[in-house]
Amino acid sequence: MDGNEFELTKDEALDLYFKMVLTRKTEEKHEEIFREQLVPVYAHMGTGQEAVGCGISIPFPMAFLIIGSIIILLLNL
Repeated sequence: MDGNEFELTKDEALDLYFKMVLTRKTEEKHEEIFREQLVPVYAHMGTGQEAVGCGISIPFPMAFLIIGSIIILLLNL
């Protein structure tokens, strides 16, 4: 492998898939509650681009949550 490639184990791949599905479901729910006027703020949805966010999160520790271009340190995650 060169510097542009890396390997994933089956468990790592399944974890990334889970995160992509969770991202999609979370954004769909946000869209739903926004349309029901239960939250006052609309967020830009990345539907169809979940792999991008999940892929760039690989080098970060689990204590970080990436939302858009903001990295928030979560305590007790």
